[in-house]
Amino acid sequence: MTLIQKLNDSIITNINIVESENRMCYDYNHLELAESCEIIADEFAIGFAEWLIEKEREHPNRIIRGKQLLERYKKEKGL
Repeated sequence: MTLIQKLNDSIITNINIVESENRMCYDYNHLELAESCEIIADEFAIGFAEWLIEKEREHPNRIIRGKQLLERYKKEKGL
């Protein structure tokens, strides 16, 4: 599941559709949504850090900078 899908699912599960004054409104718990997004971000950061350590062990003298590393990680993990 991609990172976007995980965040989208988190938003969807934290939104309630309610009827207010004869119209539909969206209601959600900001704190629960923020906590859910934090968990997803933490999992992503930990996964990226572990992947980076693994790649450093495989190729100790290879230097790849910031955004390239992140893009490679996301591609390899299907995120």
